[in-house]
Amino acid sequence: MAATDIAPLIREVTHSPAIPSSTDTVTVTAKVQDELPAGLSVVLHYRDEGDPTFNTATMFDDGLHGDDRPGDGVFGGQIGARPDRTIVEFYVEASDTGGLNRSWPL
Repeated sequence: MAATDIAPLIREVTHSPAIPSSTDTVTVTAKVQDELPAGLSVVLHYRDEGDPTFNTATMFDDGLHGDDRPGDGVFGGQIGARPDRTIVEFYVEASDTGGLNRSWPL
């Protein structure tokens, strides 16, 4: 029997600019889909290389966070500027109203 509720799908994750300067805020976007899109929660987790703790930023589908248009399924979140040559690791996590989660990369 097929499941009627699966964890949200996360696709097309990008960050811009590709090579940021020390004054650039980095915008991360992800296309997130679920069979019940209302109530999706999408979070960006990020840390500077070597730091054991991830910071979090809520990602929005409101057209105001580098995510193009409101309600289009593309969520955007931002990482503040970092000192020159800082390597930042990140992943995206999505949760639906059924309590199912998925992260990218897996």
